[in-house]
Amino acid sequence: MQKLASRPAQAEPAFGASLASDADAAGAYLAEMEAALQGLGPSAEREGERRAEAQAIKESARTVKERFFRHHAIAIYDEITGRGARALRVSELLAAASSRYPALLPTPEVIKQERALMKQIAKEGHEVDQGLFLAAVLLREPIAWTMIASTAIVVMCVAGARRLA
Repeated sequence: MQKLASRPAQAEPAFGASLASDADAAGAYLAEMEAALQGLGPSAEREGERRAEAQAIKESARTVKERFFRHHAIAIYDEITGRGARALRVSELLAAASSRYPALLPTPEVIKQERALMKQIAKEGHEVDQGLFLAAVLLREPIAWTMIASTAIVVMCVAGARRLA
């Protein structure tokens, strides 16, 4: 029987400092959580206590991410979009945010790898982390919602015009 991975010894970080400082604290904590999760083996092979421990680790990590995004999602959005001057599609926003904050958001490569898995049980649920970020941005910044919706409409109109041409 494989011994359970130990939960990280580090306490959940407190947020309220600068974006950079809080991102560093969250990143260190989340790296420890990810290492503990990987120590439990592939998701599809976890059973019983290992599955329960993995779920507890994921829930703790997501709680930290959610708190971080509650404090800093708008600052991240402003940083990436030049305070709203640059309109981005959702996929572009997520890619830019994950390249800047890879400990907090899965990169496009991670999402692609997870989408390739055929069974849900084999997945870690990285899309949930993207949802936490988007919810924090869209629910706290009405301009972001408008910008993202407008970008989607323009993309659809251009695609429609190309079909008619």
